[in-house]
Amino acid sequence: MTIKTKLNIVYYASILMGVAAAIIAFFGARDWGWHIDSQSTSGITISYIIILYIMLSVPGGLGIHNRMLKRLAKESTQIKESKYIKYSIARLVFIAIGFAVSIFFFYILRQQSLIFCAGIAAIGIYFCKPTAERISYELSWTENKQENQ
Repeated sequence: MTIKTKLNIVYYASILMGVAAAIIAFFGARDWGWHIDSQSTSGITISYIIILYIMLSVPGGLGIHNRMLKRLAKESTQIKESKYIKYSIARLVFIAIGFAVSIFFFYILRQQSLIFCAGIAAIGIYFCKPTAERISYELSWTENKQENQ
């Protein structure tokens, strides 16, 4: 399997995880009465934790991924590719968790700010979309660093 194929599987699985969270929470809130008052202590705490997680995970996931890629300059090509896949999957999962959780709790808490958080995370996931150009560009950072040193 190529790098792009592996990352595309994780990319689309993260989107499907958000869709599954929406379906489960929608039917849970509608049919089974899952609801937390958004003005209660637990509702406020949950929404603050999700907002904080989104605010830290999207820029943090993207930034940490870039820093980790720059450290790969000294590695061999095979190790570089395997670590690139691991780092990219970790970045996608890190952001996708916030995406799915904010969609889920949007239905449970019925709080509009959580759908905005899901939108922010969706944009972060979109920035992680694996294309052949992106993969070669990100792997070229390590090659350029290696040639310049």
